[in-house]
Amino acid sequence: MKVGIVSAKMNKDVLDFFNQKFPTFFIPLSEIKFGVERSFSIQHKKLNLFDLDYLIINSNSSTLNREIFYTLLKMIEKNVNTPISSENFLIVSNKVLFSNILIKNNINVRKMFVIAQKAVIEDILKEISFPLIVSLPSKKRIVVTKRSTLLEVLSLFKPGIMITIEKILRNARNLSVFVVGNSVIGMEKIDDKIKIVKVEDKIKETAIKIKDLFSIDFCTIDFQVTEDKFYVDDIKISYSEDLLKKTNKNLELLANFIENKIKEREKSIFKKIEKIMLKLLKVVKSEISYPWTKKKRL
Repeated sequence: MKVGIVSAKMNKDVLDFFNQKFPTFFIPLSEIKFGVERSFSIQHKKLNLFDLDYLIINSNSSTLNREIFYTLLKMIEKNVNTPISSENFLIVSNKVLFSNILIKNNINVRKMFVIAQKAVIEDILKEISFPLIVSLPSKKRIVVTKRSTLLEVLSLFKPGIMITIEKILRNARNLSVFVVGNSVIGMEKIDDKIKIVKVEDKIKETAIKIKDLFSIDFCTIDFQVTEDKFYVDDIKISYSEDLLKKTNKNLELLANFIENKIKEREKSIFKKIEKIMLKLLKVVKSEISYPWTKKKRL
């Protein structure tokens, strides 16, 4: 049983924890070598990633990194267990597509607009008021409080670059939840301090629903919570670095999940082999029971 962790940065505590459970290899995203000739190859030094049983990805918000993660998942998903399919990774990495699916499934998201050039900004400002959150192509988010600042930010980008503009929810608290299987751990981050919190049943149900909608093994979902409603703010295919500052319960749950998933896949493979062997056995028995008859001589 071999597991790989692909991330932009190494967390030694995470690697040490998983190595207690099963052989685990850290694979820096920047050091993966993709090869395409007669067949695909994915290498990190001497490690062939196709030899892994499970590949943990800890994705961040970089546009470039999202492209590499997608390529990696697309090439490896048929041979190695991954936490999400390449197709669904593309969807959850795109705020508009992700939010659209949530809305269709009666899950609240904040009011937002996506533009490719500032020419349409005047129309948008008729429907949404300041302060606003502007998400840049890198997924970095900034708060904008006035029109002149918004125009200045938009002028930094050429037409065709997608910019997301969202309404700020007043008096909302930030809640992040880590989800794996049917387990949910909640945390709040206030002034860089992490606090483990109990997750309300409705938010827990929504987090699991989102995980199941996109067939994700594990993820971290950010919510904006007001007095009477909660809204999905973001999602990451990540074991939550912030949560590790307070507990390693997320790693324990993830390790158990991975171990069970690998065992289930092995059982499935053995069952397929067993079916093939049984079919062959039937053919052999048939040949023994009904041997070919010799042709009669004339």
